[in-house]
Amino acid sequence: MTDSIRANILQYYGYKTQIMEFVDFENSPKNLLIRAKLTNNKYNEKIKEELDKLINYLNVKQTLYSLLFLN
Repeated sequence: MTDSIRANILQYYGYKTQIMEFVDFENSPKNLLIRAKLTNNKYNEKIKEELDKLINYLNVKQTLYSLLFLN
């Protein structure tokens, strides 16, 4: 869930993202890589709205989200 939120934050800022395993999931389920490539510099408000809904629905506090959007 955290990696998905981070990838969506990057997408909001204009990056195309991929979440990939860099160690086999059977050996270590926590080793995920977020690969991002800048595509444009425009903010995507639709993604921000979806992030807000997800954060509120799950009732979680995600540090990167808090630092970027709540200050």
